[in-house]
Amino acid sequence: REVLVYHRPVLVSTGLIALILCMLLSEIMFTLEHKSFDYTIREAYGSVPRTLWTSFLSLNGEHIWVDILSPSKVVIVVVALCSVSVFVVPLTIFCSGFNLKVIGDVGQYAEILDSMVIDWWQLHCRPTSNATRDVIWRFVH
Repeated sequence: REVLVYHRPVLVSTGLIALILCMLLSEIMFTLEHKSFDYTIREAYGSVPRTLWTSFLSLNGEHIWVDILSPSKVVIVVVALCSVSVFVVPLTIFCSGFNLKVIGDVGQYAEILDSMVIDWWQLHCRPTSNATRDVIWRFVH
């Protein structure tokens, strides 16, 4: 409960983004697919409420209709890439809140992090001689 109260603005904004994304997806998919040649696609995208339900399934990664038109497939891919970030934000908040509850107080958690010495293995692999490799290494890391 404390996690929900503390991170309420982020969770509410993420929920609104998910709702707007779902509404936008349903409107686009209704426009593209409501007169499809396939009966099952017409049935799934035939009205705005059914399209909204189908779009909600697509937003969760459960798109079960594959006979859609090519522009719709592009829309589904773009929404799938966007929906990852929509669902990862709350998941990260809940996981970090769970970790804080397991470890204890926030101050105690900060002391634990400050006491850890992190020796990143990537720093030992940094190229020293070739300028192009160094640029690529800095870009990647």
